[in-house]
Amino acid sequence: LTAFALRILGQVNQYINLDKMSICDSLLWLIDNCQMSDGSFHEFSNYQPVKLQGTLPREAKEKSLYLTAFSIIGIDKSMKICPTQKIHDARSRAGDYLVQNVQQAQSPFTVAITAYALALLDPNHGAAREAFSALRREAFVIGDPPIYRFWKDAFKAQEQPAPSSVTAQMVETTAYALLTTLLRGDGDYAKPIIKWLSEEQRYGGGFYSTQDTINALEALTEYSLLVKRLRLDMDVKVSYKNGGALNLFKLTEDNFVGRTMTAPLQDDLYVSTGSSTGIATVNVRTVYNTIGTSEESCNFELKIVPKRDD
Repeated sequence: LTAFALRILGQVNQYINLDKMSICDSLLWLIDNCQMSDGSFHEFSNYQPVKLQGTLPREAKEKSLYLTAFSIIGIDKSMKICPTQKIHDARSRAGDYLVQNVQQAQSPFTVAITAYALALLDPNHGAAREAFSALRREAFVIGDPPIYRFWKDAFKAQEQPAPSSVTAQMVETTAYALLTTLLRGDGDYAKPIIKWLSEEQRYGGGFYSTQDTINALEALTEYSLLVKRLRLDMDVKVSYKNGGALNLFKLTEDNFVGRTMTAPLQDDLYVSTGSSTGIATVNVRTVYNTIGTSEESCNFELKIVPKRDD
C-alpha cells in the first residue's frame, strides 16, 4: 500500500503542492523495511493480494515478483521528489532481481507488471525486451487485421476450452501491457488494446474493481497524452430504428458531455456521428421493473414500528 501511495503521489506532484519530506520518509521506509538483501520486496503485514494468495514455493516466488515490480513502479513514479543515491541504488537492486527471475513468472498478470517495471527502468535492456516478447506471445487477438487485443488470467497453454467472462485481472493485465507498449513507442500495436479496454469500461466510468480501474484509466490517459489532440466538434444523432429521431447532441471543447436522456420506446437505437471530428463513448443502461406475484416470493421484509421515547 505504501508503494501504491507513492505511485499516486509521485504522479500528482506536478499538479499540486505536496509535503516532499513526508514522501521522502515513505520512500526510505519502504526500502529500509521491505527490501530484502537480494533486491526483492516483501510484505510483512497480513495483507495478501487476492490474485496471488498461496503458500507453495512457486506461489511465493510469484508474489515476490509482483511485489518487487509493484514497488519499482511506486519508486520510479516518486523518486524525482527525493532523488537520493540510496533510492536510486535500491531501485537498481530491485531491477536486477526482476531480470534474474522474470522467467519464473506463473501468470500473464505477473509477466505484464514485471515487463512494465523493467521498461520503466530501461526499455532497451535485453530482459525488458524479452519480457515484452513473452507478453506479446500470450495476447489474444480478434480480427485480421487485429481489432481487439487483450490478455487473460492464464497462459494459453493452460487455457480451458470453455469460454470465460472478462475479469478484473484481465483488465489489469491488459492495462499493464498497454502501459508497456506505450513506453516502447509501438502505437500501432497499442490501438487494438485501447479499443478492447475502452469497450470494457462499465456504466459510470469504472471497470470491475478499484485496482483495475486505476490501471486502465492511467493507461488510457497515457495514450491520450501521446496522440495528436483532435479538436472536438461532433454532432451525435440518436434515433429509433422505426420511430424516427430521438435527440441530437452537439459536442464541443466547451460542451463535451451530453446530458442523460430516456429512450422510452421498445425499439433499437441508432447512434451516428457523421463526418465530424472527435472520439465519443456512448453508455446505455437498461432499467426495468417487475411486479411481485405474492408476498411469499419477496426477497426482503420491511416493518415500521413506531416507538415513543420516554
